Amino acid sequence: GNTTTRSGDLKPSFRAGLIIDLLMINSLSIQPGLFYSLNNLQESSPVKLTDGVYDSKSRLTIHTVQLPVYLMYKTSLEGKGRFFIGAGGYLSYALAGRHYSEIPIEIVDSTRPTNFKTEFLKSKRNIKLGNNKTLDDYKPIGYGLLGCVGYETPIGLYVRGQFMKGLANVRPNGNSNNINTNWQFGISVGLFFGDGGGGFDW
Repeated sequence: GNTTTRSGDLKPSFRAGLIIDLLMINSLSIQPGLFYSLNNLQESSPVKLTDGVYDSKSRLTIHTVQLPVYLMYKTSLEGKGRFFIGAGGYLSYALAGRHYSEIPIEIVDSTRPTNFKTEFLKSKRNIKLGNNKTLDDYKPIGYGLLGCVGYETPIGLYVRGQFMKGLANVRPNGNSNNINTNWQFGISVGLFFGDGGGGFDW
């Protein structure tokens, strides 16, 4: 019967790895990859105390391995500067994680009930990965959709903006009313080696 309102905050993260550009025809290619990704998930909910409203904060830091696959369309031939756009999907697996919390509490003097102060109770712990609804904190397997747009130079150096939308509910005790999905956006810089990835023969 109770509804809890939580809001998420954007947090920076890090992603690095390798991709392969497999040319199909002149303008289309498939790009599978293998990446390490550091995900930061943060949420907060208001707590009303005697002297005001405070935010109770919770943050997860998750280390994951991601397997993305893009279908790419490029505007020109190999060896020329060109724009590209792509879409696809990904599969991920969480390796480890850490949970941080900051909860506002009210400390009252039992001899003087009107004398109180507000402090924050801070804690951190390793999270439990798995699908057990009562023992685990986070489901290790995730999946979702990908999109990107960018520019590739004649020597294979590229820059692109990308967006990832998770479709898996990563809460072990999740249901239609208890959902936690991941999403990311960012900018990547990379370099293709060989004729198949930019036209510069390394």
